[in-house]
Amino acid sequence: MKRIKRNSLVTGLYALMLMGIVTGCDKDVYNPGNDDDGKLPPKEDYFDFALTGDVQLNVNYDAPGYRAVIEVYDQNPMEDRRTKKEGISPVFVAYTDINGKYEGKMNIPTAVKEAYLYTSLFGLPTCVKLEASASGYTYDATKSAPGTRAAAASGVLNDKVPFEVAVMTTNNKRSDNMYSLTTWNGNGIPTLDGYLTRPDKVGAANEAIGVVSTRVDNFLVAYNNDEANKVGGACGNAKLLRNPDQINLKIPAGGSTVSVSFMGEAAAFLNSFGYYYYPTGQTITPESFYKMKKYLIFPNSSGGDEQSAMTLRTGQTAKLLYFDKDGNQSELFPEGYTIGWFLISNGFGGSSFNAPYASGYVNQLDDFGYSSSSYYSGYRNACMSDDTGTDRRFISVYDEKSKMRIIGIEDYVKSSQAPDDYKDLLFAVTTSKDLGGGDLEPVPPTDPTPEPGVLPLSGTLAFEDIWPGGGDYDLNDVMIEYNRNITFDANNKATKSVETFKAVQKKGSATNNNFFACQYKKLGKMTLPAGVKAETATNSFVIETSAKEIVEGTVYQIERDLTGLNLSQTDVASDFNPYIITKKYTTENRVEVHLPLADMTSAADASLMTKDNAYYVGSKDGSQYPFAINIPITGFVAADETSRIDLEGQYPAFASWAKSKGTTNQDWYKTGKGAK
Repeated sequence: MKRIKRNSLVTGLYALMLMGIVTGCDKDVYNPGNDDDGKLPPKEDYFDFALTGDVQLNVNYDAPGYRAVIEVYDQNPMEDRRTKKEGISPVFVAYTDINGKYEGKMNIPTAVKEAYLYTSLFGLPTCVKLEASASGYTYDATKSAPGTRAAAASGVLNDKVPFEVAVMTTNNKRSDNMYSLTTWNGNGIPTLDGYLTRPDKVGAANEAIGVVSTRVDNFLVAYNNDEANKVGGACGNAKLLRNPDQINLKIPAGGSTVSVSFMGEAAAFLNSFGYYYYPTGQTITPESFYKMKKYLIFPNSSGGDEQSAMTLRTGQTAKLLYFDKDGNQSELFPEGYTIGWFLISNGFGGSSFNAPYASGYVNQLDDFGYSSSSYYSGYRNACMSDDTGTDRRFISVYDEKSKMRIIGIEDYVKSSQAPDDYKDLLFAVTTSKDLGGGDLEPVPPTDPTPEPGVLPLSGTLAFEDIWPGGGDYDLNDVMIEYNRNITFDANNKATKSVETFKAVQKKGSATNNNFFACQYKKLGKMTLPAGVKAETATNSFVIETSAKEIVEGTVYQIERDLTGLNLSQTDVASDFNPYIITKKYTTENRVEVHLPLADMTSAADASLMTKDNAYYVGSKDGSQYPFAINIPITGFVAADETSRIDLEGQYPAFASWAKSKGTTNQDWYKTGKGAK
């Protein structure tokens, strides 16, 4: 990705790390003499040696009612559509607003070439690859990838509904009384004009669909909750399995309209979903089910993610139709009928259906699940009770606030214990006549409180302590690994920061007594461990023991209560000015070494900075080199003592990176001595 353009020498895009290090709370904690007074060259003449930088992130799920925690990764974080990889950390975390939107900066490694957007919030695409451009990274659900959406099929009229659909099986092709309320394109997206609507508000409480979906999903057990799903325990969502009379809709006196709203899916298959209806009281057998007319609602009931094109969006709603014996259609279902549901596992075959020019089809009629029967006696979920037996794929709850029935379906029933969540398709049913919840499990009307988010930041700080006189540029005199976990609320306001600093420099790396410290613009209320002191005059903490004397692997944990400071998690992330005090610890006229272009504190001796060592950048063989650097990984292998970091056998790509002002070899720290 081409990032926001640098000026001649300094990356404007990466200014956050530098700008975040400028001023104290209510006092000037920096020495005014550190400003450009005409004796020093302008900062713009220097490369900042930053290995992270600000890029714009724009996310639009176009999802009213959804406030999602989003995570950005520098690799695909998914093992498959349902399983996240272990041992990887996001480079950025934030909450969207209540409509699934986020716009802001994220500070990420400059070596990142592609980025993936992940959220665990049900109803939104789990993982998508972000679109990269010169302006940053973007995901916009309102814009489709090429070929994922089609215009309404020409020549298709409502009086052609229902469209006959062929069913493809392994050995033959046959009709089996399958119809569809819509045509569809190659991705299974309905193409009939006006077929899908997306109401702004739903249910008795007049809420956005995302609010209902989040409340219901919070009530259900997660797929990966093995403890909740185990036999002998609560058996997860299997406890919500119901008999056909409870799942199917009995039309009340006077008739009723029926609509189905897509709430989300967590399926590995591309499932086809539809309905059927029959006289109330009629017994449905496998044989009679095959003979009765069945109507597709969603040819492909997928929400879309990195591995499949966007199809359905949460809240999209289809109105069901009733056809009398003469084929006349009506939106009003008459009294005396019951509506059932079916799902064809992996039924969508990836072909378009644009009647009247072609015949549509779905796959694998042999893998049907329907709500009127305990079908396929050879299969049994171990969590099911003994009363009704086998292949029960349908759960249902009643959302008390919206007064909507929510139905979940499992697309593949296993013969042994398995963490089935029955959310391979989740949809809401809306009727013009309130049918009530019957004896369905009620979802409490209280909306869940959003869980705090955590932005994890980690890296390695490497310092050269011979400043201002020059150094050997092995950058190993003081080495500190840090992990900064910034907790924030649903409004992205930081509430806490827990920061650990681990000494990793080898014994004998430095001859000076160097003291590690870190300055913040806003400290908050700090909790410090033994051996660490607060330096209020500079808004810093200082480790009182010399780095030379600290045992390798020693960890210091700093906790900061940030409540009430009105800082975003990105504000706290950028507010980070680590440095060392060389030779001896003093509170005035001391020698400090900071990251390039960062300001020294008010306790430093500003007179030491000259044009030859300005802004903690020195010269070596005609090239600029830093006296400190922030490397965005832990486990960095230090250069050998007295060996310049760019030498062969160390990190030779460092030289090209420095010479190019950061435009090439941005991952130099992964390709040298420490390559894994």
